[in-house]
Amino acid sequence: MQLHSLAKQASKRTINPPPNNVALRQAIIRVPLVFKYFQYILKIGLRHFTLRGFIVTLIEGAWLDHKLQESPHSEISIELASGKTMLLAALLAASGREYIVFPQNVEFLVPSQAQKYFSSPASEYHVERYIYTKALRIFAISEFDAAVIKCLGASNVSVLPYSPVEGYREELLMISAMRTYTVKRDILILGSAGNIPTKKGIKSLLSLIRSSCPSKEFVLAGYGTDVFRDDAPQNVHVLGAVSSESLCQLMASCKAVLVYQPQTSGILTRLIDAELAGIPTYVLGEYLQANDSSLKTTKRIYSLDELFVE
Repeated sequence: MQLHSLAKQASKRTINPPPNNVALRQAIIRVPLVFKYFQYILKIGLRHFTLRGFIVTLIEGAWLDHKLQESPHSEISIELASGKTMLLAALLAASGREYIVFPQNVEFLVPSQAQKYFSSPASEYHVERYIYTKALRIFAISEFDAAVIKCLGASNVSVLPYSPVEGYREELLMISAMRTYTVKRDILILGSAGNIPTKKGIKSLLSLIRSSCPSKEFVLAGYGTDVFRDDAPQNVHVLGAVSSESLCQLMASCKAVLVYQPQTSGILTRLIDAELAGIPTYVLGEYLQANDSSLKTTKRIYSLDELFVE
């Protein structure tokens, strides 16, 4: 979303990988292009792809070639994530085209990543590293990610900090204004249980709350967090997924936002969102991105007792 907003401001066109049936039709029409991209797969290393990954890469390659010929681009930027964009970026690298990468995470560091297209985690690592080392420039989302990518042998790596898009930024500033007159009640725990590291962190945090803060009130909200409803301590009110309006009210009336995140790549954008909304924000534990310079007021704590120091 942020990259799309930046591209729009710069009057640059953005395209998304097509549905499989659209790409397949275009690939069948352009059979010679399929064979053209076969040589690029050999260059990357055929052993690194599953059969599905091999076929999808050929099809997506034909689609990409058509798009680039249809509308020549002097500059190609790609938002890198697991899945098809990883395949497209690998093809750009193997074809010798110049491209700029905006990785959302260092994908091989994300635990429990599904291996649909690559034959093993080591193969995904190889392909991702290949993309970084061939890129003209890389804009990582955090200083931690930038350091890791540099260690892989990539050059010209910078940090492009996450920033909420304009409409959402205005909403966060509105929450900040609301906080000047709302009564503050609970400690708010935000996170998506669909994210494996976040889910593990929430589970560990609930155990800590049960053992060390049984008399303090907490609220847990976020996609999939209702899975914790039966196991959460009585002093943790589990809401699960909430509407935008409800989240706005929760952020306006909470005493603080609390995060307990195992180390992974990327950065927790909710930390930056909470800061912009004027909410005291705390990270429990060793999450290194809590020290990122994009975070101005977030505090790292090492026990829950620090939340309640007057």
